[in-house]
Amino acid sequence: MNLHPLVVLSLYTALLSLSACEESLIVDDKEDEQSIVDETETETETETETETETDTALEVETETEVGTEVEVEVETQTEVESEVTYPELLSSWLINNSERSTYIKNGGTDSYAQQLALVNVQSALSDDGRFLRLQATGIPNYSFNISQTQLDWLNNRPNANSDFRVGSGTNVNEGDEIKFGADLNYQNTSPDGCDSGNGLGYWPPGPGCPENVNKNSNIPLIPEVNTQQCETGLGALGYAVNGTSIYGWGDGMSLKNNNGNWSADPQGGAFQTLAPNAEAYDVDLCGGHAANGDYHHHFNSSCLSSAVADNNQGHSDVFGFAADGYPIYGPYHDTNVLAQSCWVARDYTVNSTNGCGADGKRSCLLNDKYDIAAGVGSELSSELQGPDIGESYSSLSGNTFIANDGEFFEDYGFDTSCQTHGEQYLDEFNGHQHGDFNYHYHITLETNLEPKFPYMIGPKFKGVLPDTDSISQCGGVMMGGQGGDQQGAEQQNGEQQGEKPQQDGQQGSGSQGGGPQQGDGSQGGQQQGGDNPPPAQLNS
Repeated sequence: MNLHPLVVLSLYTALLSLSACEESLIVDDKEDEQSIVDETETETETETETETETDTALEVETETEVGTEVEVEVETQTEVESEVTYPELLSSWLINNSERSTYIKNGGTDSYAQQLALVNVQSALSDDGRFLRLQATGIPNYSFNISQTQLDWLNNRPNANSDFRVGSGTNVNEGDEIKFGADLNYQNTSPDGCDSGNGLGYWPPGPGCPENVNKNSNIPLIPEVNTQQCETGLGALGYAVNGTSIYGWGDGMSLKNNNGNWSADPQGGAFQTLAPNAEAYDVDLCGGHAANGDYHHHFNSSCLSSAVADNNQGHSDVFGFAADGYPIYGPYHDTNVLAQSCWVARDYTVNSTNGCGADGKRSCLLNDKYDIAAGVGSELSSELQGPDIGESYSSLSGNTFIANDGEFFEDYGFDTSCQTHGEQYLDEFNGHQHGDFNYHYHITLETNLEPKFPYMIGPKFKGVLPDTDSISQCGGVMMGGQGGDQQGAEQQNGEQQGEKPQQDGQQGSGSQGGGPQQGDGSQGGQQQGGDNPPPAQLNS
């Protein structure tokens, strides 16, 4: 069939138009689909973003909450770390609730009082996170086998003829086991008496007898440095790990000149006696004695050293804790390296920066005992002066000693440059901090192992003392225990309560509390009338 050309053109145009429409519809459909997809994606993205933002917010919140938890944990951890800054305070005590003393009774007249006293520490627990509450009787569980050196020292006492009940010596033999309170034949003359329930014959004539002093005291778990000066004094300054009280350098006496005869007197001159020296023959073979029933140490005791098994391998072990919470370690900074006190004895020659108006004269005091380089003050009045170097003086218990260099408290000053010599050198509190050890005190000894001033704790505390149930207080004179039969405090006028020298060389009677005694039965100062072994070495 032949079509007219116009018809063909019209048909072609129509077909093109139809094709264009279809393409348009397809494009529109695709655009619509894309639009729907775009909208869907946009909604999805918006939704996702919203959800993401919400999730993020939740995550942030969660992180914040977790962060808070972490902070709480950190705070808790910090508190715990603070509490265990001195884990020794929680773990070092010799705890006992069953073993009893061989010789020391509870004290009193009823059936309970006649029971033998518990030894060592009964309880050491943290109460509110601030303090460790320590409960102890203070009766140590000491025992040792007596050596020939110790026997000779006992039998060669200057006043041996009057110091023993029968004859002029002890009643035990070399190698015998000596337990705390065993009878060594001493003639104790204290007013309360050392009967068979108090350790008859174990303590020399000077001291009183130990009693079952119940100690119930707070010790800070988190020691705090004291910004104020807190001087130590008489009475307990801390406890050994077996509950035995630790006292300071003094015995509460100073010297008085009675017509050229120097003697101990609570109201004497300006020179105060050091217990390791003046009470050298008033301590037992473990270097301890009692004040008003409170048995205590003023210096290193080899019996205590044995109790804590300190063997001079590396840094010494913990021997006890001061009232401010800082630990007291034994004498060694490292193997065969003694911790070094920076308190030094004055040079009493006239040309010395810390001497007085003439050679050997104790006629002036240091300007500042915490800085020996600060020189001296003006001359003291005659009634306040001390004995010349080399003169003799009589202790309250009737023993005679030579007033050599370093015999009295005022003979010492602190060398402020000393600590630059090495980390084993101690500060004015008799402590330091080094390596992994936080701040701590040290027991101090001379190279010959005799006690070295200030012996355990310096003339002042490093830390703050508890405001309730503290072992001690600034200035001293606190009870050694609380709630017991005896308070265990030394008297303000001296720890040797009521003791007066007797005539004819007899030892005085009365309850002699302890200032820092020297060595284990040590001879502090040079005893007139014989060469005895250094007391600190007797039980080494």
